[in-house]
Amino acid sequence: MRELTQGQRLKLSDLLDADAPLRLELRLEAPFALDYACFGVDAAGKLSNDAYMVFFNQLASPCGGVRLDSSGGGAAFDLDLRRLPAGIERLVFTATVDGAATMSGLKAGAATLQQGGSARGAFRFSGADFGAEKALLVAEVYRKDGLWRYSSLGQGFNGGLAALLKHFGGQLAEEAAPVAAPATPPAAPGVNLSKGVRLEKQLEKQAPKLVSLAKVAGVTLDKKGLSDHRAKVCFVLDVSGSMVNLFRRGVVQQVADRLLALACWFDDDRAVDTFLFDSRAIDAGPINLDNFSGRIQEMVTRHGLGGGTDYAPVIDMVRRFYGYGGARSAAAKPTDLPVYVLFVTDGGCTDKRQSEKTVREAAFEPIFWQFVGVGGARFDFLEKLDDLSGRFIDNADFGDISDPSRLSDQEMYERLMKEYPGWVSQAKAKGLLR
Repeated sequence: MRELTQGQRLKLSDLLDADAPLRLELRLEAPFALDYACFGVDAAGKLSNDAYMVFFNQLASPCGGVRLDSSGGGAAFDLDLRRLPAGIERLVFTATVDGAATMSGLKAGAATLQQGGSARGAFRFSGADFGAEKALLVAEVYRKDGLWRYSSLGQGFNGGLAALLKHFGGQLAEEAAPVAAPATPPAAPGVNLSKGVRLEKQLEKQAPKLVSLAKVAGVTLDKKGLSDHRAKVCFVLDVSGSMVNLFRRGVVQQVADRLLALACWFDDDRAVDTFLFDSRAIDAGPINLDNFSGRIQEMVTRHGLGGGTDYAPVIDMVRRFYGYGGARSAAAKPTDLPVYVLFVTDGGCTDKRQSEKTVREAAFEPIFWQFVGVGGARFDFLEKLDDLSGRFIDNADFGDISDPSRLSDQEMYERLMKEYPGWVSQAKAKGLLR
């Protein structure tokens, strides 16, 4: 393990694999209570989205790139930098005194970078390094020249959590000014033109290839009453050896592009969480506006095409990723943010009993599973998953699309949205969605 000094800056890749999940553990030994936080800020150093302040009252960022685990004492921030949207340039990790004490009373502290269960680098400090400060800027992970870097800051800060929040441009909820009631009722909802215009302008700058796809997706969503709908979007992709021809022809990349255009409407992060499976289950990171071109081939090159085909491990991985999973027999707590999963495969699985069990259990969760069969094989089992009886809610649909490249964009989006709007309505009635 490498010992780091205060103010030291270096590439993350000098310590670990920056493209794989990692952990930053903060352990401060003190005779007083401490609060820990991570501020995800933009290029101006401001918290442009309050959802990217991860702390005791908000344990994860919307993209899943930052998660707080305080179960073992201190704080551990689990990071997947691939999932962060392009607007998040820096992650600043802080500790604040909860009470009248100051950081001079700190006995010892350490910020340790970990990966794969082993420590890769540590920065150590103590109260002797500080005076009357009530907060510390402990460490920072930031982008520079396209690379993620790390800095062991060790800077004292005058003020507590509220002062830190104001420093980064945020505001405590109880201090926010009340919103005046409108003088007249709002207009009835229709096509969300302003949302479409904003999206088109962003895509013209970042991903012009997706502009036409996003327009078609928007038309379909408007017809389905989903133009203002918000959801996380997930792509689960079969990488067994029999899929090789579809990868070589670019068909899978085409499906990914269409799904990303849909995600641009559903998710402010404009990203698709992606998982691969054969006999393995792999969290492959997000596809977003910055990396979508050629992203599928990159994933296949990195992880390879495998042999067998098991559904249950990757279904359970996705459920856990979004904070659910397990042998459920009761509905999850209601949420405002469902998950839409596109699950693409070219064949049956070898774990049918377990796959059926996990799809039944997943019916208690705000996740919709759109299964798609490609390649022209028989998909009797996927049809069975679509028609399973006795579920809390019908949480799955199946479509047989022999060759997605032969469908127009409009036909593709119509098929992808065939049963999802009805599931949204049922999920609200069942208390899964607010």
